[in-house]
Amino acid sequence: MPENVAFSDSVHILPEDKVETWLGKIEKMMVISLRDMTKLCLDDYLLMPKYPVKRDEWLFANYPAQSILVIELTYWTQYCNEAILKIQNNANKRAIKDFYEYCQRLMDSMVIIVRGELNLLQRTLMGALMVLDVHARDVVGGLD
Repeated sequence: MPENVAFSDSVHILPEDKVETWLGKIEKMMVISLRDMTKLCLDDYLLMPKYPVKRDEWLFANYPAQSILVIELTYWTQYCNEAILKIQNNANKRAIKDFYEYCQRLMDSMVIIVRGELNLLQRTLMGALMVLDVHARDVVGGLD
């Protein structure tokens, strides 16, 4: 069961086009379509409350796995940076510990999700996300 991403627009291929030309048009539309889907995915991510951790609806809202992973890692980087800045600015001496606990809550919520019924694409996404989140959590733990 492969992941399918609908094109944002049609690709106009002419019978006289060389293979390189129409493949280039398809590749360009693939990039445009993934960018468009990632923007929609990001919009939904920003509407999701950070606390409590409840992201299963967002994870399985028919976005490409690539979009979900890039948004998750981008925001992990932002939250990690914010925690470091809070410590540097004496705003919160526990900011790294708090962020580590948040990362652990993300992991706990994913364990509940993977124990449930998932189709092959959902399980593959969760496997990739868990590997990235475990590594991210361990990096945060090493900052403390």
